[in-house]
Formats: sequence, structure tokens, C-alpha cells
Amino acid sequence: MNRVLTYRLLPLFVVFAFTLLAGLRGNLQTWPGCLPPILAGGVVWMFARLLQLLSPGTLVLSRLLYSVLALSMAPVFVAGGTGDHFAMAAILLLLLLVYSLVLAVEAGSRRQLVHAIVLPILGVCLLFWLKNDLNWSKWSFFNLFRRHFPDGQYTLPNLLHVLTPLCHIGFFLFLPVLFAVVRKTDFYLATKQILATGLIGYVVLIGGLPAQNQVWLLPAYVLVLCLLFPAWDRFIAYGFYFLKKHWMYLALGISATVQIVATTLVLFGII
Repeated sequence: MNRVLTYRLLPLFVVFAFTLLAGLRGNLQTWPGCLPPILAGGVVWMFARLLQLLSPGTLVLSRLLYSVLALSMAPVFVAGGTGDHFAMAAILLLLLLVYSLVLAVEAGSRRQLVHAIVLPILGVCLLFWLKNDLNWSKWSFFNLFRRHFPDGQYTLPNLLHVLTPLCHIGFFLFLPVLFAVVRKTDFYLATKQILATGLIGYVVLIGGLPAQNQVWLLPAYVLVLCLLFPAWDRFIAYGFYFLKKHWMYLALGISATVQIVATTLVLFGII
């Protein structure tokens, strides 16, 4: 029961913690500065609901740990949730879009009709947010292979930059481990295949922009988390079954410590 209650209250914890961090960063001096923490709480809430919808029957502890470690404590997400209302609004709209898509594909005919109307509206809203913040007029497919742009020079070409959510201290360093326990059945559902296709399309669009910003990769990162959650749930189940509990808690504790240190470095502009 405590785990269920904690899981349900997690979005409120995120709003409270992110508001404190936003205050420390000096982002609460105007009213728009209050929006990112609230929107971040909404993102965590929708993410939790989406995990339950995509993977019913999974452990509450597994979803709780995943929501905390992989999303709520991801340094780039914390940075966006304490100072970038556009990024949080775009992710929230994306999660609403995916949630409606899953219901439209798997629900009955009446719900399919309702969500067939809602989906385009959410899609237009998402495109509106993206269009107003990103420089689409200079988009080019060849930008995927470049790292020199008018606004600066970067270490990696865009093609590699858009893959950084898979293995970067700014997101969730534990993520590559999950690929060892991924199975083909994790992508059997039509909705998972649609999400994977949308993910590829999104990273190509972002990679074609003449600039790099890790916050722009957050929507792709959230989709990656949704697709890899069955692997995480399998890892947690196997770990607690085959290993002693204190070793699993030690591994999770180390992971949380790394996330906290990385978040501190990101917020202070060190990395």
C-alpha cells in the first residue's frame, strides 16, 4: 500500500522538489517560472499512467523506480522541469498524444471515434509548440552529418548527438544495461511499433536542425523509456529473484547517487 501511495503522490513530490530547485536557480521571479515544475509533475503523472496502460500487470515497485530514476531524476529533465516550460509542455502533449493513440488502437469502436477526433487536435498543438521554438526554415537532411553550424561548433555530428539519450550522463546511464534483456516480444504490440516509428521520425527531424540542444531530445527520450520499460521490469524481477535484495538495493542506490551528482553538474553548467 505504501508503494502504491508513493507512486500516486510522485507527481506532487516532483512539483514540490522542482519548485525548490527552480527557486534556487532564480527562475521563480516571474509567473512563467512557476509553470515548468507544474508541467513536469503533469509529465510524470502521464508517464506513470502510460506505463500502466502499455504494460498492464507489471509491479508497482518497478514502475515507481523507473519513474523516479529514469525520468524524474534524469538531469536534462530536471533542468527542463525547473526552467523550460516549452519543453515540459511539448512532452506533456506528446504523452497525451501517445496515451490517446494507445486507447484508439486497443479500445472499442466508440472510444476509437472519440480518440480519432482528439488525436489530430493534440498533434496540431504539439506541432504548434515545436514550430514556434525550433528553426525549421533551415532544416536539412545533411545537417545529420554536420557538427559546424552558425551558432557554434559541437563535438559530435547531429547523427550521433540525437543518440545521446541512449548513453549519456545527462539522461540515465543505466539505460544501456536494459538492452541486454530486451526481447522481440517487447515490440509485438502495434502501438509499440507505431511508437518506434514515431521515435525514428522525430530524431531525424531534430537531427536536421542547424543546432544542438539536449532539451530538444527529451520527447525522444520519453518514447525510449516507454519502449524499454518491459526490459526494466524484467531486470527488476530477475534481479530480486536471482540476487540477494541488498545487492539490488545497492545497485539502485548507486544509480540514484549517479543521477543526483549528474543533475548537480548539469544545473550548475559544468557539463
